[in-house]
Amino acid sequence: MAMVEVEKNYEDVHQNWGHRIPVEEDYCHDWHNQPPVGFRFLPTPEELVKQYLIKKVLGNPLPVSDFLEVEEAEFYTTPPMSCGSWKLRKTREIFDTMGNKIAFKFCFVYYSKLGKTHWRIDEFRLPAEFYKYFKVKVR
Repeated sequence: MAMVEVEKNYEDVHQNWGHRIPVEEDYCHDWHNQPPVGFRFLPTPEELVKQYLIKKVLGNPLPVSDFLEVEEAEFYTTPPMSCGSWKLRKTREIFDTMGNKIAFKFCFVYYSKLGKTHWRIDEFRLPAEFYKYFKVKVR
């Protein structure tokens, strides 16, 4: 495993939403299996479903091991209804290159008391037939 040690007072050259982050003195990073600099995660809906969602549902390893596994409760909370709510704006079927329906995509937009916001969530769901075929139990 290749390890790169970063010198004292060195600023991390990677961008974090446009801000440079100072690196701690004892910072040591594992560069093995890292995406290249400038890498953008922009998979197609078919790639998301086939390479990530199906593997996740079946309990198989994901293609990139750098995803942080967290409990959803750590990052998402239920906002008070008086603050706003998520509303379903669009639903569409996702097909693979052979024309087979492989998933559904649900697009949600957050509405505050003042109206529509710029916050958006895209949710992908597998068809019920998938769970029956693979005998997957939904928790």
